[in-house]
Formats: sequence, C-alpha cells, structure tokens
Amino acid sequence: MDSVSLRDELADHLIARNAITTQRVEQAFRQVQRARYLDRWYHASVEEGQITWQPVTLDHAHPSDEVLREVYSDRPLVTQLSGFVPSSSSSQPSLMARMLELLDLRPGMRILEIGTGTGYNAALLSEIVGPHGLVVSLESQRDVARHASRVLACDERSNVHVRCRDGYRGDRAHQPFDRIVATVACFDFSPHWLEQLAEDGFMLVPLRHGRTMSPLVIAHLDGRPDQLRGRIVGASGFMDPMGLLRTGSIWQSFLLPGWPYPELWRRPMPVDVGDEDDGRMTSPVMKNLRFFLALTSRHLWSTETGLGLADPATGAAVLIEPSGLVGYGTDLATVNRVCDQLVTAIETWDRLGRPSMADFDLRFRRANQIDPGTMATCQWTICRSTYHEHVRLAESLP
Repeated sequence: MDSVSLRDELADHLIARNAITTQRVEQAFRQVQRARYLDRWYHASVEEGQITWQPVTLDHAHPSDEVLREVYSDRPLVTQLSGFVPSSSSSQPSLMARMLELLDLRPGMRILEIGTGTGYNAALLSEIVGPHGLVVSLESQRDVARHASRVLACDERSNVHVRCRDGYRGDRAHQPFDRIVATVACFDFSPHWLEQLAEDGFMLVPLRHGRTMSPLVIAHLDGRPDQLRGRIVGASGFMDPMGLLRTGSIWQSFLLPGWPYPELWRRPMPVDVGDEDDGRMTSPVMKNLRFFLALTSRHLWSTETGLGLADPATGAAVLIEPSGLVGYGTDLATVNRVCDQLVTAIETWDRLGRPSMADFDLRFRRANQIDPGTMATCQWTICRSTYHEHVRLAESLP
C-alpha cells in the first residue's frame, strides 16, 4: 500500500477519534510523511524478566507493507535508547494531533518546541504556521538533533530551526514566541520560557504530577512576567527530559529497597469507585483520584496492581487495589496511620464531588516570592523547584 493512502487512513482514524477537529491539523497530517522522519525504531520484549529491544529498520527505497503500516499506525515508536532505557521517540499521533489542536495555531505564528525527537512534530507545526511562520525546536541529544535537522532540510522545511541545547534555556534570539510547547514531561516551568513568551501567547506543557502522571497544562502569563495561570486540558505519556528540566521532582518513592513488604491486612474501600471487574485501576475515575492523592501527599506509592500512600521512614504502604485497601509493612500501627491518611484523602475527594483534573485552577508564582492573596485562597500548594503551584477548585474562584 502506498504512503499517501496510509497517511489518509491515519488522518481519517484521528478524525474518527476526535483527535483532529480542524482542517488545518487534518491537512498537516495528510501532507507530512511520518515515514520520512523514521529510519529505525525498537520493539520491547520481556525474556526471563529482562526487557530486550529489537530494532526495526525502514528501507526507504523498498519499504514493506508491514513496516509502513506500523509507521502510519496510531502508536508511539521508540527511536533512541540510552542503555536499556528509551531516550527519544516518535510520539503517538493521536496525542500529537490533540496537542496541535489545543495550540490553536495560525499561519505566521512563532513556535518554540522543547524536544525535537524525530522532527515529525516540528514538520507538522511547520505545515500549519506556513512559510511566514517560524518553528524553533530544541533537542539536547546531539545525534537526535542532527538527524532531525537533516531530514527537515531534505523535506524543505526552511521555517524550522533545530538547535542542540538544553530546552530549559529556550531561544532568546527568536523571541517572542506565540506558543511554547514541550514534548517531554517537565518537572517545572523554565523562567526563560516566561521571558520569551509573547504577552498574548501561551504554553502547552506536560507537567509532572505525582510519580507517574504528566497532565497537559495550558499556561498564560498572569499580569506579571514571572507569574502564570493555568488549567489542565488532558493527559499525556511523555518521557522525562534531560538536563535542567529533569530536576525538582518532589514526589519520591521510598519503598524500592526491599520491596515487596509483607501484606498485613485487606479492608473494603471507604467509598465505591466502581465494579471490581471494570479495569478501574486505570479508569478515568481512578486517574482523577490519583491526581488528588498527589495534591494531598508527597509520599506516594504505586505498583502494577494499585496506588496509594507510603511512610518514608518505615516503608509502610497502603494501596488501593481491585479488592479494596491493602496494607503492607512490618509495623501495624504505622500501616494503620497511613491507612487513616489515605481514607481521609479518599473521603475528602468524594465529598468535593470527585473532581476531575480539569476542575482545578492553577496559579504559578516564583518560589522566592510570597503572594499573601494567593496563599489565602489556594487549597493546596505544590512547591516545585522554581515555581510554587497554587491549586484550588475552579468553582471556588471569586
């Protein structure tokens, strides 16, 4: 099957999933060849408890139908490894499409992209903003940046400039930017991005929340160049960044040494969150509860079967699992205390109406600045390394 037909199939699929909703984004997916930006990617397999990676090579001169279909599937493709850990990828097209729609791009706009990867997303951005627009894409891995730059040049994307540098620094030479978008899971905002953002522009950033979540946050300047207001507009699944954007994680796992701890007891959930057979551990309701737990505590723990809270001193943990609450540890009193904290958090979330991630209003202030007004009205504060995130339910806004 030819590449054009497969691109059209992918675009039709993304329209059917409601990932594409505008003609601009649809046209970009029909025009830009994902295959051009891929030479090789990896399939993961588990053998005797070890993850191994098998390379898949795309022969551009004589591509097989099977390989081309994978290229134009709605799948993320791991394209770079650092040892046995993925360090770069071509993101899932449906996530890319939703983010492009959220960016609300127009011809002539200036875009800063944090994380170039294969260059495919930069090409989509280029197609939408057109020849009078500009895309500056920052990539910290030299070989990845070199590959993307070469392919973008061959694709005649002259309005895209790839720079090999830490994305934290941004790009002062081409500011201001109408949009700043990150394709890595950032632990905080960079103050350089705020300085380089146009007054009426905004950022779209996967912002790490808890140990495993990276909600998509749209953030605008909030009256001053060092303040932001934001809202959560979706979920994402991006890799962690390199360099300065990787610093500042405040949710820690304390239970890795010596896990698993012995199970002490099982108890029913304090509130009903769904049937046991509905896959509730990954359901939207559980994702919203996971977000709320990360608001109330920095001592989180999760496994393949559950999520909950932990005690950093003793390794005690209480997890929400399909069967209910399960207590782990060696000290019954500590496990029961952690259970009380978890039950309080669950009951508070239930009493508040089980808010979703989108129900919260976000304000970001520099960590060295104190805003008494904000502190008086916020319900939770997340002290990131550069910015303090003040969170409250949107319905409580004046």
